[in-house]
Amino acid sequence: MKEWSERPTEVAYNFNPAFCGWLLREAADGYCSVTPAGLPFPLVFLILPVILHRPTRESLPRSTVTALHPWLREHPEVRVGLADRASQLAVIAREAVLFLSAHSLITLTNDAALVPSGKMARGKAPILAASEEIKTCVGKAKMVGAWFAEAGDVVTVFQMWGVRP
Repeated sequence: MKEWSERPTEVAYNFNPAFCGWLLREAADGYCSVTPAGLPFPLVFLILPVILHRPTRESLPRSTVTALHPWLREHPEVRVGLADRASQLAVIAREAVLFLSAHSLITLTNDAALVPSGKMARGKAPILAASEEIKTCVGKAKMVGAWFAEAGDVVTVFQMWGVRP
């Protein structure tokens, strides 16, 4: 993990732990709305590459009414480069989880699952002031979390996306 002063400005702005943590917490919240046991830790490494990649994010369905597996069969292009993006964002994802944990915004269960905890200091003001792209990322993160919960276990979700946990 590089020091912040050594990171390119774009990386520091777009992949900062607070923003990426917000996305992961929303995904965990979405997951927990379906399965209260919590978002399995390995899925953290799929959330950011799916949400932060604009072409993938823009092709995602509006809701979980569209099941993951049939959607992936109709959109095979979203799998291209996903494993590389996941590998590149793994450090960022870990850093975001550490940020959330340090601020008591998630709890890691004994089963290695993330459960939202504490209160996000957001109310309506921060999300209203956010750009449309940020609002979209946040909404899609919650949807993807619920989508993954409905899709099956961790191995199944990874297999559908064509990557190994």
